[in-house]
Parts: sequence; structure tokens; C-alpha cells
Amino acid sequence: MIKNFIRNTVALILGLMIIPLAGFALSACSQKQSGESNESSKTASEAGKDETGKDETGKSSELETVDIVLDWYPNAVHAFLYEAESKGYFADEGLKVNIIFPSNATDPITMSAAGKADIGLYYQPDVIIAKANENIPVEVIGAVLQKPNNIITYLNETGIKTPADLKGKTIGYASDEASNAIMAQVLKSANLTMDDVEMVDVGFELMSAMTTKRVDATYGCVVNHEIPQLEENGFDVGYMEPSKYGVPEFYGLLMVTSKDGLEKNKDKYTRFIRACKKGFEDVKKNPDEAVSLIIENQNEENFPLSKSVEDKSMQVLLPMMETDEAAFLSQDSKSWKEAIDWMKESGIIKSTFNPDEVFENLE
Repeated sequence: MIKNFIRNTVALILGLMIIPLAGFALSACSQKQSGESNESSKTASEAGKDETGKDETGKSSELETVDIVLDWYPNAVHAFLYEAESKGYFADEGLKVNIIFPSNATDPITMSAAGKADIGLYYQPDVIIAKANENIPVEVIGAVLQKPNNIITYLNETGIKTPADLKGKTIGYASDEASNAIMAQVLKSANLTMDDVEMVDVGFELMSAMTTKRVDATYGCVVNHEIPQLEENGFDVGYMEPSKYGVPEFYGLLMVTSKDGLEKNKDKYTRFIRACKKGFEDVKKNPDEAVSLIIENQNEENFPLSKSVEDKSMQVLLPMMETDEAAFLSQDSKSWKEAIDWMKESGIIKSTFNPDEVFENLE
């Protein structure tokens, strides 16, 4: 069943109906419940402005605030934000950006939809569910990942290599309707059904459930982090990408805001996107520097990072963040329509909608 993740926050602030939202956001298998929200203490002070919004001469310089809620603690996928901040690109656009860590997995969409934050980093299936099933007024202004990074992971010693090898196996996942539909499609590609496997809801313990052999495989780990992490820990690991077995190539991570906020502050959001693109260009030019910056800004208490793992993660991420066909942060109606139609056919959403209602590319 779809979990009622964003019920309290949005319903309270917007006066909307209870919102059942898929738990697709909980997919990263190294995740655990985070602590209290934190803001990045750094603004663009390197550009000659201190945190009070005054320049070096003491003159007032008005910077518009942008609060962005990450999907998780800082890691390689967020490097473009920290690059834009450290290089002063946000300040150049007249912005003071606060990077906030989520207290709950759904904070990015609940806070942005309710106007408690300007932007949240979230996941396409959940955005589609929010729009299609409850008509939550959100708008997507950028695709951070052009491809999905969620995978089916297993230790190679299990003998699993293809969907057919999953027959009779135990698969761990964080149960929600999107994950169920994705696994069903992967199995269908091998003429199998969900009855041919045992699905076990292991919540956040996807990686440990697999390494301790509680399950044979998991769905929900992310290819850019868990694979290099497992390899660094000495595990011989393999994985399958659901998109190779009939599942749409969902956008892996999105920038979500409220429709009302975008309409009222489009110029501010456009400037934010422009600075992010500059930050990403620097990440591409010097990924090692970008990873070092992420290591400096890591939340060591809740999500400590390894430089070698983040280096490998960055190499995986860069071709997913920008492709030959799609520039960084760009979106297109075709990709949205394919995802929407598949989710309708799979029974995840009640009805379809025009993709143009939920996204906009800002230039």
C-alpha cells in the first residue's frame, strides 16, 4: 500500500486532503532516519559578502534567500550546489542559498509544496503520484539525474545475473507501490510473477540485509553510492538496472517547488538554475576538487563519506547528470509522458495528466 508519508505537513499548511504518497524516496539503501534539519553555514561569502548581507565596505547588499532541502545528507550528487556556493555563483545572481538536510524522508516535497522551503530534491515517481492522485500543486524546475540510479543488487556468489535467476529468491526492499510495480515488471521480462519470489520489507536496511544474507537480493540501492561502498568493504557485488527490463528511464532526482512559488518568483528560480549550471560546469572540469568540497561539507555524524567512494560515485554520476541528448537540469515531455503512462498502466496512479502541467525548463 502507498504509505501516507506527506499527510501531516502539507495537509496542515495547505488545508489539502490527506496525501498518500509512495515511499520511493526511501530507496537509497544506506539511508537511515536522519537527525534534525541543518542548514549549511556557508553562504557566498567568498564573493565579498558576509552572512549579514553586507559587502566588505559595510554597505547593505540585499540577497534573496533560497532554501533548498536535500534528499539526503551531502554526497557527490550535490557537488554542483556546493561548487556554486563556494565560487560565488549564487551571490553573483543575488541569492543567499541555505542548504537544508531533511529530518524526514519526505521533507523535500512536503516543505516545498507547502512553501516552507523554496526547493526540494525529490523523485519522479513520487511527484507523479502527488500530482495524479491528489493534485498537489508542485512544479519541477530541473532534472538533476537524467537517468534512474535505483538498482537490483546482489552478491555475485548467489549466482544471480538476470531476472530469470531471481526465481525462488528472497528480495529485500522498502515496500511501496512504485517498488512493487518495478519489481513486477522486471520479473515479467523473464515470464515470472511476484509469486515466484519472496519479497521482504527490510526498510532502510537494504544493504545490511543483503550482506548478512538475510535476503538474496535487494531493490532500492543506488548505483552511484552503494556499489562502490560495498566494493570498498570487500564485497563482490553485481546489479541489474530495471530500465533494461521494461521499466521507464525515470529521472533519478528532481528539483521540486510549489506552483504558486514559481509563478510569483520565476526570476529568482531562474537565477538559481543559472548558478547551478555554472556549478555543474566546474564539477565536470574538476571532479576531484568537487569531491573534496563535498568531503569538507559532509555530515560526518550521520553520513560519513569516503573520498575514494565519492570519487567513484562522481564518475558514475557525471554521465547520468548530463547526456548527449539532454543537458544538465533539462526535462522533456516525452520522458515525463512515458513515466506517467507506465505508472497508470501499472495501477500506481488513478489517472494521467499533461506533463506540461508539472514541469518547466528555466533558462
